[in-house]
Amino acid sequence: MTLRPVTADDLPGIEALLRRHLATSMFILVNLREHGLQSDAPRGLSLWLAEDGAGVFAISNEGMVMPQMPGAGAAHWQAAVEVVDRPLIGVLGDPAQARAFLRGAGLGDAPTNLDQDEKAFALDLDDLCLPPTTGIALRSATSGDRARMVAWRRGYHIECLGTSAKDAQPQAERDIDHYQTADSHRILSDNGRDVAMTGFNARLSDIVQIGGVYTPPALRARGYARTAVGMRLAEARGGGARQALLFSSSPQAIRAYRALGFQPNGGYSLVLFEGPQEVRP
Repeated sequence: MTLRPVTADDLPGIEALLRRHLATSMFILVNLREHGLQSDAPRGLSLWLAEDGAGVFAISNEGMVMPQMPGAGAAHWQAAVEVVDRPLIGVLGDPAQARAFLRGAGLGDAPTNLDQDEKAFALDLDDLCLPPTTGIALRSATSGDRARMVAWRRGYHIECLGTSAKDAQPQAERDIDHYQTADSHRILSDNGRDVAMTGFNARLSDIVQIGGVYTPPALRARGYARTAVGMRLAEARGGGARQALLFSSSPQAIRAYRALGFQPNGGYSLVLFEGPQEVRP
């Protein structure tokens, strides 16, 4: 079994495959849409195709593995390990596939900042259940919001992603600069006081994936995250989005998302290594 590099002629079939498995394919789809093939951008992708139809294997330039090989067996994962040509920073995707790759790559016990299987959820936006929004406003971020957003994102990195305090600040700055350039995130205000942040970590014209939701600890348990997500989704629906996806491991967050109408939709693995790792097959 071998995997071959993807060509432009393969892309229509690959997109059809990815859309059949949207809950675990959004990052691949969006990175392809934004960067295409052979991009030097950090999130640009190298892709290999299993010619027997087992699926596609992707690695970003920065070293994030994103498999979508639902038909893979042991020989496919061995072939995937053999094409890895760079240090890896993590693995994202379907839990069974992520774990199969990690085992084959000898990285099952590699040191990590984050290693968890989360529950995935989906929502038809026609079924969105908005909470009351009296006194609440959701607005686009401005340059004047950057310091606050960076502080919130730094907290998110440390609390949710296991990022070290040393690395969290520069990573938060990069993230917020990207969010503001992409206009992907919004700030929730309660009677003029900024209380939460929400946005999309991936989006297509008809589908959005929730990410980067954060409420400062002192303001939690007041429904702000639920309201922020709901209002952001209503905005996206007005712009043509028809479906929303997300993944979470927090019982409190899951309750909030279920209250908005989200339904279970499989699982998702997030593995972020403590430092770049070489495969050890």
